[in-house]
Amino acid sequence: MRPFVWVRYESSDAWMWRRGRTAAAGCGPQLENVTSAPAYDIHLSDLVLDDDTRYRFDRVESLQPGEARPLDSLLQPRAAPLTQIISRHIVARALAGRPPVSGWPVRIAYRSRRGRTYETRCEIRITRLPLGIASVIVGNSDAAAGSARSE
Repeated sequence: MRPFVWVRYESSDAWMWRRGRTAAAGCGPQLENVTSAPAYDIHLSDLVLDDDTRYRFDRVESLQPGEARPLDSLLQPRAAPLTQIISRHIVARALAGRPPVSGWPVRIAYRSRRGRTYETRCEIRITRLPLGIASVIVGNSDAAAGSARSE
């Protein structure tokens, strides 16, 4: 079986949280391996909120079957949690009279135990206001570099 790594992100009513209160543990944005095969050498693309705002993610050496890592712990620079960063970005654009942005692509490149390379394309999307955010898999998430679908 091939590994499958994606960004799981489901946040609702983020603008309603009281100051200092965050989502329950495990509910924030996660990098997750949803299969029974380990994934190695995992690289996430930069998260580009606009021409002036870009965040990098640390490389992840491996994710075991069913393992997840909080995206907030991988975010560079570590200015604030990702939900707060997105929320502030939405408000700043609105206050500046700029059109809203409803989604940001994220690509995840990784390899299997046998060295085959794969890529998953996700998008972090604003699902509703007050702030609801979710991730979805977009486009063709087949193996990168022409690798076979099964291990």
